[in-house]
Amino acid sequence: MLNAGTLRERIVLQRAEHVGRGADGSVITEFRTYATVRAQVIQQRSSKAFSNGENWYPTARSFKLRIPPEVKGGDRVLYRGETYVALPPKVFERQGYQEIDCELCDE
Repeated sequence: MLNAGTLRERIVLQRAEHVGRGADGSVITEFRTYATVRAQVIQQRSSKAFSNGENWYPTARSFKLRIPPEVKGGDRVLYRGETYVALPPKVFERQGYQEIDCELCDE
């Protein structure tokens, strides 16, 4: 169960809405905000392996939030001035939450 008191952080979710070509032929992708939600940071960035064998890299972060909105892989997550790319979320429908693993965007 997800306790509202643990949702201390605010994140912004963005999705690619328009893909086109610039005058020079380069690909242009525009991201639009579709939700601003409260979330729990369940994994800070780390460069060491955990005792359960998971490896987390300095560019990784993971968030837990309620199911609506529907997050998809490739969405952008804005958190404390940094932009992350979301991997497909792990959805726990019976408990009413989802976990999103993210990688720091290098753009």
